[in-house]
Amino acid sequence: MDDKISEVKEMIQSKYYKECEALISSLMLESPHSALPHNLMGILLEKQGRHEEAMRHFRAAYALDPQYEPAEKNMENLGSFVMRHECDYGENFCIPSEQTAVQEKR
Repeated sequence: MDDKISEVKEMIQSKYYKECEALISSLMLESPHSALPHNLMGILLEKQGRHEEAMRHFRAAYALDPQYEPAEKNMENLGSFVMRHECDYGENFCIPSEQTAVQEKR
C-alpha cells in the first residue's frame, strides 16, 4: 500500500486531481474497511479547497480505525484556524508547514 500512498501524493502534488480521485476510489473498493483510502481522499479534497468534504473523509477514516493517527492528525489540522502541518499521508509524521516553522522561531 506504500506504493499507492506515494502515487497519490505525487498525483496531488502534480495536481492530477481527477486521476487521483479515481485511484483513491478504486482503493476504497478494494479495501472498504481500511482507513487509509478515506484519509487520502480527505487530503485530496482539502488540497482542492473542499474542506467540509475532506473533514467527512477524515472522520470516516477515524471511525473505521480510531488508532489510525494520520486521520486524527489531519482532522485536528483541518479543524484549526491555522494549518500547522502538511497533511499526513500515513508516513508516521506530519511535516511542519513553512508558516508554522516561521511562527515557532519567533
